Amino acid sequence: TIGRFIAGRGYNLFVRMLFWFRYTDTQCGGKFFRADAICSSINKVTIKGMGFDINLLHVLLKNKKRIGDVAICYNPLYTGSHVSIAKQSVELFTSTLRYRLSTL
Repeated sequence: TIGRFIAGRGYNLFVRMLFWFRYTDTQCGGKFFRADAICSSINKVTIKGMGFDINLLHVLLKNKKRIGDVAICYNPLYTGSHVSIAKQSVELFTSTLRYRLSTL
């Protein structure tokens, strides 16, 4: 939906401003890792839930791990999501801001 698109683009801009990330989609569920990179970093991730992705990317960068950003195309078979965009967006923005403030 248009609301999901706007919320996603807004969140991406927010993350880029807070962390200086250059990635176009930090919330994509498709993430691939080298075993050594994830094993040396995962125990430093403190956020569960919505802000996990940002926390993980930030930890990987602090550990000087190389991160790529590869565009993917997919055709979702299930399009009837019942997730509340408003509730999810508030949780995502607040957990991300709280994490960023804790790292300053």
